[in-house]
Amino acid sequence: MKNIDKIGFFKENKEAKRRVLRALEETISSVLHQYDDVVSIILFGSLARKEGVWKREEGRLSIISDLDLLVITRKKRKLSKGLRRIVESIKEREGFEIDIRFICRDKLKGLIKDTHTFDEKEGITLWGEDITSEFPKFKEEDINIEDAIFLFFNRVILTLNSFPLSNIKSAHARRWLSHEASKTMFTCADLISIFYGKYFSSILERVKFAETKLKSLNIPDRKAILEDLKIAVNFRFKEVNKVSINNAYDYWARSREHLINIFTVLYTKSSRKGELRINEQELKSQLTSLYERKYNIKLKTTLYQVLKLLRSGNIPKLPGSITHYFVNCRMASLMLYVAVGKEGVRNDHVKKAEEYLSQVCFLPSKDKEDMKEKWKFLRDKLVELYEAYIF
Repeated sequence: MKNIDKIGFFKENKEAKRRVLRALEETISSVLHQYDDVVSIILFGSLARKEGVWKREEGRLSIISDLDLLVITRKKRKLSKGLRRIVESIKEREGFEIDIRFICRDKLKGLIKDTHTFDEKEGITLWGEDITSEFPKFKEEDINIEDAIFLFFNRVILTLNSFPLSNIKSAHARRWLSHEASKTMFTCADLISIFYGKYFSSILERVKFAETKLKSLNIPDRKAILEDLKIAVNFRFKEVNKVSINNAYDYWARSREHLINIFTVLYTKSSRKGELRINEQELKSQLTSLYERKYNIKLKTTLYQVLKLLRSGNIPKLPGSITHYFVNCRMASLMLYVAVGKEGVRNDHVKKAEEYLSQVCFLPSKDKEDMKEKWKFLRDKLVELYEAYIF
């Protein structure tokens, strides 16, 4: 394994570094043992930028950052069951996530010019050839609006997937809300950076750029956004002994509102009127226009979506337009996202989410169901569709 001196944490810690290197050595050894055509193994993400994060919780060190590995092979490969079991055992022992993605070398030049490819391109070669020059040649200003839309809805669905709805006042929920709010604030910085064509590989650089731009942007609560960005940076990178933010739910709720404000103002040119009151028709119309114009979704894409719905066990509703599945799934996820309140869920938003999702596939009739249970059912359905690449 090479270039290990480039791996690091924002606040260096010998124990954290040792555990990361141990996990990397075992994972890479297992990959090389199972595949005989590996060309290169690249580490990307926060640890490759020396922005790794760890926390001290009840005397124990927890590594917050994930290990993100890209394995380049000569043939088309995927994660085997054997390697999956090994990785799971390493994750359980070390206490942090490990994500491995395989790609065939001859597919590198055809990668989409998005933030994910940009981060991989900026990664560290840990084993094999340094072939980052074979990635698509593009700069941060080449990342466009499609990826900002993806990042926004990706944050929405990831939040829904793990939201602690059942016990939002527990210590676990406070920790989760604190980390999720920080990630949400960083997504705000991502959206601003992409909008101005300045997506940096470093999250701290993106935050610094967003802070500069926010001073002149006509976005509601600019001062609060700036203050909450500072809270996110301090909690994530500097306050290693602090496991949760004071008033964690309120901070997360503010981060959600900031994210929606920035997205709607910058990317859909819609307007917000009142707390969490979204102009749905205007936003849906703008999203439809964006997808039709920017994604250039064709009929064959829609037919493929129909096939995927059938394979996932869902009976599809026939689309009224080629953007039908994309827009309705995203609007449903947004309704569930804003439905969450401190004391439960907002019934009207849950019902709207059900209406949007019922335009995508047939849903069972459960009129008398508890609203929290309905929220969870719709959330699970959306996550299922998301993981099946329906939207």
